[in-house]
Amino acid sequence: MQPKGKVGSMSHNLNRSRGFTLLELSIAAGVMAVAFIVIMQSMVSISSTREIVSDETLAVAALSSVLEEIRPLSFEQLLAYQPTPHGLLGSTERIRVFCFDQTGAPIALPVTSTPQPVFPNPVEVQVTVFWVDPSGKPFSRSVSAMIGR
Repeated sequence: MQPKGKVGSMSHNLNRSRGFTLLELSIAAGVMAVAFIVIMQSMVSISSTREIVSDETLAVAALSSVLEEIRPLSFEQLLAYQPTPHGLLGSTERIRVFCFDQTGAPIALPVTSTPQPVFPNPVEVQVTVFWVDPSGKPFSRSVSAMIGR
């Protein structure tokens, strides 16, 4: 025969192992809440990253378009070139074009100074597009090419 104390403690242990305590449930709920918050923040981050990549793709398209406009121009036409925004990035889009003179200094187009700076052959042309995204962050992308005279 077993003493009563031992039998009672065994039934007490069986009752404890059948469910969760309030502390265990609270910890599990806390872990689930943290996991939910992390997942939601990841979704927001993915959404904003997608918008940035989309804008950068449009910026590359605008840069390519300007380079395509510039390539067939004569050197005199190039120096008089006035870039116009294509509107791909909204109303905040700005495009600047620079040629680099013999000393490597950037000269903004159109060139209006007299006498005109001396440019090497081929001349390096840099096109930069600036824009502001809907959240107010400023962005810019540039591309440069060597264009023969």
